[in-house]
Amino acid sequence: MSTFQDKVSEGRPLMDELLIDAHCHMGFYGCFNIPNNTAAGMVAQMDRIGIRACISAHHAAISSDQRYGNDEVLQAMTDFPGRIYGYATASPNYPAAEVTAELERCISAGMIGVKIHPDLHGTNVDDDKYRPVWEFANEKALPLLSHTGVAGRNPVRTFETLAEKYPNVKILLGHSGFGSEGANHTIRAVKNCPNIYAEITGSICVYGTLERMVREAGADRVLFGTDLPFLDARPQVGRVAFANITDDEKRQVFGLNAARIFKIQ
Repeated sequence: MSTFQDKVSEGRPLMDELLIDAHCHMGFYGCFNIPNNTAAGMVAQMDRIGIRACISAHHAAISSDQRYGNDEVLQAMTDFPGRIYGYATASPNYPAAEVTAELERCISAGMIGVKIHPDLHGTNVDDDKYRPVWEFANEKALPLLSHTGVAGRNPVRTFETLAEKYPNVKILLGHSGFGSEGANHTIRAVKNCPNIYAEITGSICVYGTLERMVREAGADRVLFGTDLPFLDARPQVGRVAFANITDDEKRQVFGLNAARIFKIQ
């Protein structure tokens, strides 16, 4: 049994390991019960598990109000420095100049990445309305996390074209397309594009998928995330802790990759 399995089996937080949650949210979301959805509530959950830091995009920002949601994350960053980092969330439903100005405001204030959600924004990820977001992220060489699937507005295959068009953007495929088929597409995209990474948050986790992604795409290209507080973080931690990969590979997935990509000390 690995060090990670020992600690998690005993219910001990992984405080002496580097866990960085690369896919978090914050706040209420319609028709869902989300306990402890404040910044303080999230940090309390992180402490119980041993997650050192998270990168958050507010639920309001990915749906109806980018300015309000981004402001909430900026406040959380102030209240919990070094624990909560921010994604500058951009909606294509605002004028292009306003989108660019909002991204500039958030990044200048200390946010470390960009977040988009094509499904909730009702816009295809390669639509021209998203162009200001991609151009900004490319100019600033920022990581960008996007919701993905195998079809719809954000299919994994489309990101291969975007990765070639915007080579300075480190693209994180949120949820890795979901399920086995999504994992197949994600593995191909990661292997084809040096600036694409697999992010493994998922409410659907098919047995053996994480192991296959690490084996075929490389442990240095896979990132841990939880969807906290939208989802309970504990099963997401357990999924990596009990995976049939080495402890060194688990350390890359759990936090070392995110620390490198987001330049977190």
